Amino acid sequence: LIADPDACAWRIRAGAVIDGAEGSALLKCAVPAILAHHGAEREAFMLDAATGLMRSGHHDRALRFLSALRDNSSAANLQRGIALLTTGQHEPGKLRLERVLLSGTPAERAAAEFALIRDGLSRGAIKPGEAVKRIDVLTFRWRGGEVERAALELKWQIAERAHDPVLALVASATLFRHFDLGAQTGATLTRIQAGLQALVNDPKRPIAQAAGLFWEYRDLSPTGAPGDLLVSTLADRLSGAGLH
Repeated sequence: LIADPDACAWRIRAGAVIDGAEGSALLKCAVPAILAHHGAEREAFMLDAATGLMRSGHHDRALRFLSALRDNSSAANLQRGIALLTTGQHEPGKLRLERVLLSGTPAERAAAEFALIRDGLSRGAIKPGEAVKRIDVLTFRWRGGEVERAALELKWQIAERAHDPVLALVASATLFRHFDLGAQTGATLTRIQAGLQALVNDPKRPIAQAAGLFWEYRDLSPTGAPGDLLVSTLADRLSGAGLH
């Protein structure tokens, strides 16, 4: 079915990334089948084609597909806004995403808000501290999916740049607990465990905070000898503080 237009169109709807010579061939194959549809069905295929192009970084090509969709489509405006921001067209992109914030579904509004946060941070229009606050509000209102995952990853990056180990632990642990990280699972856990060890063993950190962090993230603490040492050191500090 590699050259069947209907099959090509449905591969795109199933989330195929449209990149390179193979992606171009897939899109060329799918176009006749997409154009054979009408109304909402055609829009859905066109939107998925634009999404596939954006996943592979072809935002200019995606905008050409999106230009064929209704101007008041919140789903299309979400993708238009993200593509415009990515290609440096900040004001038009911001306007598109602000329209999504007014009329989109909850999922679309969450994605639009995150896109605005990420763009503002990258351009220096939003300070890192403000970005973290906005991410916290966003992830309180909206849970799950790629939006929350990307928001947590960005929060972790901000924390590491700001040398804030507590914020880094909070973001990375939430990411690890609630998302399938695939090949990055082991490396992520190793970084979390190293961060937790450093926080709990830091003699300058108040014992109440060190004990609280250990208790909150005890399910992610190291195993074996490193874990035993961590618990032993914390127990000695608790005992030294009279907290038997």
